Amino acid sequence: MQGRKAPPLPKVLLRRLLESSYFPLASELRSALLFRQLRLDARLTRTVASALRSPVLTSTEQVFGDRASDTVFILGSGSSVNRLPSQFFDHIHQHESIGINFWPIHPFPPKTLATETDNVPGPPSKATEFLSWKIGQPPLLGTVSSILTLRPPFPPNKNRLSRLPSETATRSLLYGRANMITRSEDNLVLDLERTIKSLWGKKRVTALPDNGSSVVRMTFLALAHGFTRIVWVGVDQDGRGYFWAQGGGSDGYAEASRLFPRKNGEPHSTSSSDNRPFSNDIFLRALSAAAQKTGKSKIFLASGESTLADEIPVYETDAA
Repeated sequence: MQGRKAPPLPKVLLRRLLESSYFPLASELRSALLFRQLRLDARLTRTVASALRSPVLTSTEQVFGDRASDTVFILGSGSSVNRLPSQFFDHIHQHESIGINFWPIHPFPPKTLATETDNVPGPPSKATEFLSWKIGQPPLLGTVSSILTLRPPFPPNKNRLSRLPSETATRSLLYGRANMITRSEDNLVLDLERTIKSLWGKKRVTALPDNGSSVVRMTFLALAHGFTRIVWVGVDQDGRGYFWAQGGGSDGYAEASRLFPRKNGEPHSTSSSDNRPFSNDIFLRALSAAAQKTGKSKIFLASGESTLADEIPVYETDAA
């Protein structure tokens, strides 16, 4: 019979033991393994950063400094962004904000950008060139206080990094990641709650817990710094496409639609678990529930249009 070979029996038994609700220390063991992976990836991040001659994230204070707000907005790419009133962005401006991946296409300038790259040989991609141009222009130029880039695989290709103006490049930091150890939905909230309690307010981080998602990593960054309110903007998890594909908007929307296409009705990539431990539809709900259970932080949505609004509350600016 052809196909994938079954894993050795000891590994099967170990996984069952790790996921067992009857083994009292299973969750503690999964937590210990996660933090071991985070330490290992932090070491790899430093190796990659050395090859690129790039600074490394070592503390959330490099990103947020002495914050004056307990609220941070994580800015995603969902189409609900287009239906937020201008007053909502005025409100975001009063707090901390992180624009993820292709947010520079939007006219609102966040205080922090979070990007990703790869180590494919050759020159920069058209997408990298486009985003480098956007980052180097007002209003982002002179507004963005830091840029976080998920470390690429080793060996890195410097050409694949965004080309930044000199005044911005000094505030560009590499960071790492590690997925949660559990592969069971039954254990997810428990493990996330334990992870949040361990990271909460610690500030000293280089690698962040992950589920193959920038929203997840930046949420853990915010938790590590001690934010009590985290608002997901444009985290819709639906098939309505990106905000720049809806027409109108800034001059870069048409070019962005060509470089970053997505058919209307096509599910968001993170809704699939093909290349991540869990669908983000599941993971984000679990992360919100875990944060709530710790009593340390609460996660909100900017819009009730998100498919996550069945379990995650919508942020009210009047109550902030």
